[in-house]
Amino acid sequence: MTVDLRLRTETLTGLSAYTGQNINIQVQAVTIAGDSTSDTLTVTVAAVPSKPVFASNDESTRDTISVTINEYVSPSTPILSYEFSIDDGLGGSFTTFAGGSTFTYLSLTAETSTGIQEGYIYRVRCRARNINGWGDYSDTLLVTAAATPGIIDPVTTSYSEDKVVFTWNRPTKGALEISAYYVIFLTKAGDEESISE
Repeated sequence: MTVDLRLRTETLTGLSAYTGQNINIQVQAVTIAGDSTSDTLTVTVAAVPSKPVFASNDESTRDTISVTINEYVSPSTPILSYEFSIDDGLGGSFTTFAGGSTFTYLSLTAETSTGIQEGYIYRVRCRARNINGWGDYSDTLLVTAAATPGIIDPVTTSYSEDKVVFTWNRPTKGALEISAYYVIFLTKAGDEESISE
């Protein structure tokens, strides 16, 4: 086995204060006859990505969980992939449902319908990967597999001296109990007012 004694490797440590910044590096060889300096090499001090943050909205339904993270801006190196994972709705372990190590997934939105049960509350998390590896997982987002209530139809009215009575059939609940009904009406001035039951 031949060892190339000309090859030399050095590692710079303690550069966390420069994360996300470009630094210039030169190598200098010194002998008693003088010195020689390399060309300048510019490198970016990079770290793994910080944890993603979920957007406030989700588009989940009774049988599909859909979540979105805020756009991620990496200060040092580009994101190579995201990984979205979900538990079983009962507090069990997480399973990847979008992205991961095997391929690039750069969408900020991910959804799954595999094994989703109506009315269950699922824990969802996300992490990002760059050239330096995987960052920390996001804070866990709780998502209920439910839809908004169905259409309220028909609404009927009956009148008496100084009141109007509204009657309607209960809509489908979308897996959640309906917590309130609001009757919305416009005043003569066009202002909107509501009355809750």
